Amino acid sequence: MSFIRTSSFLLSLLFACSLGSVSPVLCHPGGMDAQGCHVDSRTGKRHCHKSSLPKKSQGFSGKVTAVKDGDTVEVLRNGKAVRVRLAEVDCPEKSQAYGQKAKLFTSAMVFGKDVTVEVRTTDRYGRLVGEVLLSDGRSLNRELVKAGLAWWYRAYSKDESIGKLEDEARKARLGLWAEQLPVAPWEFRRKGRV
Repeated sequence: MSFIRTSSFLLSLLFACSLGSVSPVLCHPGGMDAQGCHVDSRTGKRHCHKSSLPKKSQGFSGKVTAVKDGDTVEVLRNGKAVRVRLAEVDCPEKSQAYGQKAKLFTSAMVFGKDVTVEVRTTDRYGRLVGEVLLSDGRSLNRELVKAGLAWWYRAYSKDESIGKLEDEARKARLGLWAEQLPVAPWEFRRKGRV
């Protein structure tokens, strides 16, 4: 009986996907990057689904008024400071090796400057989660990974291009990758060392 229900659900989902009436994320579980793109297994060609991209209305620009740590900033939005957690990356905690360096790097990049925030979601703490873009178009999220001051947060990202940036920083032994056994921040937090 459950096989019939499961089959019926999958056929309904397949039909809805072909009509474009559901989110492409449901139609490509685990196979889309942060830009809503994937490689079609039949054709081998990469394509993107616009409806899965963050809507432009979710983005805003404002001045960075505070840097809480390497991956959390406050940005003015409609005259009020809102907390923004950088999406898809995780910096060392402030009490961890390279935690203060990550915070200083973020401060040097954005404090007191105008940025654009492309909001992806809101986390369980009420923070906006998104990509912070500098005035020259560079991504703060990616710059931290390139400098070896953040991990690619695989648990919350399918964008393998960030993983490639991490691999390059590891090979060059930049930042925290100069350490023999760097501890990922999620492991650090799990052990209650924050």
